[in-house]
Amino acid sequence: MDGDAKCLIVIEKGEDNDSAYSPDILGCITTGDTIAETLYSLTHISVDSVTPQTIPV
Repeated sequence: MDGDAKCLIVIEKGEDNDSAYSPDILGCITTGDTIAETLYSLTHISVDSVTPQTIPV
């Protein structure tokens, strides 16, 4: 394993903007005027600000 984490990213095209979020990372959501801007914002989040969540099943 190379140490890279992988998670699902959902991209949505809206009438006025685009959005992206990861259901795997609580609070990981962003918007932008274009898909490129939205993905740029999403890939430049601070991992230190993300708190892993464990949901009991």
